[in-house]
Amino acid sequence: ATLTPPPPPPPAGAPTSLGATRYDGRWIATRACEVAPGRPAFSDRWAATIQGGEAVIQGGQAGTPGFFLARGRIAADGALALNGTWIPAIGGNAGRELPINFSGRFENERYEGPGFAGRRPCTMTLTRAGS
Repeated sequence: ATLTPPPPPPPAGAPTSLGATRYDGRWIATRACEVAPGRPAFSDRWAATIQGGEAVIQGGQAGTPGFFLARGRIAADGALALNGTWIPAIGGNAGRELPINFSGRFENERYEGPGFAGRRPCTMTLTRAGS
């Protein structure tokens, strides 16, 4: 068997895959959604974690109404696209799995990204837990 030597280290000052770890820790995710036909505006909150530059927002029990899961990897410039699913507990889509997506950027230890929960326009914000 031939052993392959490890790759050389990146040049000094080059971004690495671990560059986003300054965001690692516990966060609070707040989703604020606009008024939709027959539905009022609303907001909700979940615990979020960032580890190794990967953000995960999850709430509820998988496969049941009220479940929410979004995840994404933070880029070196602080950009973050969150994608996943949501199962509304009330309204016309109750019990149906809907796609969610948000795209934004971290600035001054805060993330804000516009996007959609199903077809409903919403905004996701992340703030550090305890701040």
